[in-house]
Amino acid sequence: MLSRLLLAAALLLVGVPAFGATGEKHGTIPCAETATEIRAEVSNRNGLLLYNNGTVTIFHGQHNAAENRTLTAANGTPLLAGQIFIFEGGEMTGAYHCIVSSGSADLRWKETFK
Repeated sequence: MLSRLLLAAALLLVGVPAFGATGEKHGTIPCAETATEIRAEVSNRNGLLLYNNGTVTIFHGQHNAAENRTLTAANGTPLLAGQIFIFEGGEMTGAYHCIVSSGSADLRWKETFK
């Protein structure tokens, strides 16, 4: 698992498509104290890699106020400073968000497509 994580991190840094993908996008998002969209809903997402380039913990997950799914620091998945989160598989096609308890954090992301 660790070697797979290190490989994914290396791929993120050099911009190589990962997860057997045919395309990819990458960027940076400033996560704030309100839910901030990382990536919008997309039907052909194959993988999502998140890297916390900040100094505070980021909480991430799906957020949809219309469906009463509100992302908060209390219910989000924590991503500690310097940590990487990797999602592989087509089940996670919905919009994805981040939030911090206080201040802001620099989140780097890479999304791959089928």
